[in-house]
Amino acid sequence: MSKLAKVEKCIQKGREEELIKLSHDKDKEVRVAAISGLGQIGKGDAYNHLVTMMEDEDPEIRIACIKALGVMK
Repeated sequence: MSKLAKVEKCIQKGREEELIKLSHDKDKEVRVAAISGLGQIGKGDAYNHLVTMMEDEDPEIRIACIKALGVMK
């Protein structure tokens, strides 16, 4: 199973902890997908994790966090 497929499965099952781990993957596409997933499930520690990740050096990651937080409202 690819990591992107794993992200989708985690989103469907609401596995926040696994998405948090995947949001630190070395593959940026996986990171962005996991961050987006955290915004979609929006529970528990997702908010705090996304706020912390907004300090990432990569602007694409910061933008993904902002979008995810917007989805959470």
